[in-house]
Amino acid sequence: MANLLQFNLKRAGFDTVAVSNGASGLETASERGFDMIITDHQLPGLSGIEMCKALRQLPQYTATPVLLCTAKGLELQLSTLQEEYGVTDTLFKPVSPRQLVSAVGDLLSSAIASC
Repeated sequence: MANLLQFNLKRAGFDTVAVSNGASGLETASERGFDMIITDHQLPGLSGIEMCKALRQLPQYTATPVLLCTAKGLELQLSTLQEEYGVTDTLFKPVSPRQLVSAVGDLLSSAIASC
């Protein structure tokens, strides 16, 4: 999934970094600054939601857009994801490349406009 997302985002002109699990994602984000975070709900080890919660505790990520990809659309309370974990938007798998690029562009544009 990460390779597919990365391929499509790079093709659309975005710089990306991919990691293989939530702990690596949190560590990489802690060491570097990112304009946006895309995560999967079911990452190995530290889940995407747990990673979001931890990221929101870091000063540099309190307002950074977070896009959660998931196959669990019917099982999740989107309002809870937004309120408790700071998830900005959710994409349901399978994700089309066009939908992904559009969502990323929209979230980054909104983040820039609110600065």
